[in-house]
Amino acid sequence: MNSPGFIIAGDTDEYEDCIVMTFYNESDAIATLKRMVSNPTELDEKLIRGYKNLRVEKVAAEYCWWGNA
Repeated sequence: MNSPGFIIAGDTDEYEDCIVMTFYNESDAIATLKRMVSNPTELDEKLIRGYKNLRVEKVAAEYCWWGNA
């Protein structure tokens, strides 16, 4: 099974590079981020509350610890 290789990351006032969501492919990550910032669902609003500088990042497989359980 492939590990998720893309994340939506965000920063808070205290921390940088926080994982907001994980994805298996870049297109899903980009589409979700666009929705989150332009037309967020109620869940999106809860997930991104307190985050700034939201972005999609590629993560090398060896660092995808969340998908290897």
